[in-house]
Amino acid sequence: MTPSCTYCGAGTRLAFVANDRNRGLSTEQFPYYTCVGCGFTFLSPVPDDLGRFYGDDYYALPKDSLTLATQAASEVYKADLVEQWAPGKRLLEVGPAVGGFACLAKQRGFEVTAIEMNQQCCDFLNNVVGIRALHSTDTDATLKTVGTFDMVALWHVIEHFRDPWVTLAGWVHYLAFDLFTGAWIV
Repeated sequence: MTPSCTYCGAGTRLAFVANDRNRGLSTEQFPYYTCVGCGFTFLSPVPDDLGRFYGDDYYALPKDSLTLATQAASEVYKADLVEQWAPGKRLLEVGPAVGGFACLAKQRGFEVTAIEMNQQCCDFLNNVVGIRALHSTDTDATLKTVGTFDMVALWHVIEHFRDPWVTLAGWVHYLAFDLFTGAWIV
C-alpha cells in the first residue's frame, strides 16, 4: 500500500527505490513516492534510527574548538549568510554533527543552541566548544522546550524528518531562506 502525501494528503505512486549511496553503510532499499496531486516526492518510511547511517568517521571529533573552526573553513559561506539575514543573535542549529557551522556562528557573536542526535557530539559542543547542545532524536519534541530564536539553521537535515511539515509548522513565526531558489519562505 502506498502512503498518502505528507504535504497535501493526496494519493502517491512509487517514484523510485534507492540504495544508501551517501555513506554506503547499508544494503537496504529506500522507496520514494511522488504525490499525484501536488508532485511532492518523499521517502517513506523514514528509518527510525538514522544514527546507524552515519559511521564513526562522520562524527570524528577535533581536539579543540580552534581545530574545529579551522576544519570548518568551507562553511564560512553559511555563517556569512546567517550573519547577513538574521534579525538578531539567537541561533538554533538542528543537526550540527561536530559543530563546524555552530562554532563559526559563535565566533561571530551568535548565542548558539544545537539539537543533535549524537551524544558524543553534544558532549564535545557543550564541554569543549561552549555551545549549548541538546541530545535528541525527536526534534519536534525538543523544539517545544528550547524557547525562541532569531534564526533556525538546518543544513542537510530537513530531508531526514519523518514529517517535515509538522516540524516546519512549529516554526511558522520564523523566516526560512531557501538556498536553492534564493527566496525567503515565510
